[in-house]
Amino acid sequence: MANNHSKYSVIRVTPTLETSEYAAGDVLFNSVAIPNAVIGNGGCCKLVAAFLRQDPTTNVPMDIIFTENSATFGTVNATANIADADIKAANVLGYISCEAADDTTNYIDNSEIKRLYDNRSDADHRSPGFDPILLQAASDSTSVYFAVLGGATVTFGADDLEFIFHIEQK
Repeated sequence: MANNHSKYSVIRVTPTLETSEYAAGDVLFNSVAIPNAVIGNGGCCKLVAAFLRQDPTTNVPMDIIFTENSATFGTVNATANIADADIKAANVLGYISCEAADDTTNYIDNSEIKRLYDNRSDADHRSPGFDPILLQAASDSTSVYFAVLGGATVTFGADDLEFIFHIEQK
């Protein structure tokens, strides 16, 4: 018999990307929902791990920004530029800064699967870690949002990135 009441979820999100070349600091994509991240409107969950499957095997540094509300961090494929009032209205929940130097990658043909760590606080990049992040949905939603800023020159296909979020729901 299936257990339909697990307190854990694996949620996969594939954002639509622009297919022309990005530069370092560009918005890869603006807010995309992590659907049903929480149980019930306005709920809270814990992001306990995150992974990335990407089709090109280019190791790209990126900043992943989690927010309670959808936000536009700037024009896609241009330098991030968000007004103070807009970032405040987004209700930032946390972020993960992933360095290209973090070698957590396994290659399968022309794809790679990477565990996302936040290592920018470790100058030597020797101790990868992931502190759980609490994600809170808006009072009328069960989704939380994330946007990604790139840190290198790279070109992606429209569906080259798949984010895999391991979430603990209570």
